[in-house]
Amino acid sequence: MRMLSQRLIKFRILPIFLALLLSMTMLEAMAQQKQIRGTVNDSKGAPVPAVTVSVKGSKVNALTGNDGSFTINAKEGDVL
Repeated sequence: MRMLSQRLIKFRILPIFLALLLSMTMLEAMAQQKQIRGTVNDSKGAPVPAVTVSVKGSKVNALTGNDGSFTINAKEGDVL
């Protein structure tokens, strides 16, 4: 009877532990991304609309607005 109760405790704790571990992993992955805001200007300082800004080596990109501004998600160390 004692072994049975110990097994039941293990089977109840294991799913809780796995869910906690998964949520911590997801939070870590999300914490690495940052929202970058910027403006693309030409050589005279005028904003440039409709320019694609990309994270080098990935498929992540953003398009500048009429005022040349953009917002893109990138990790620290990524090159735009």
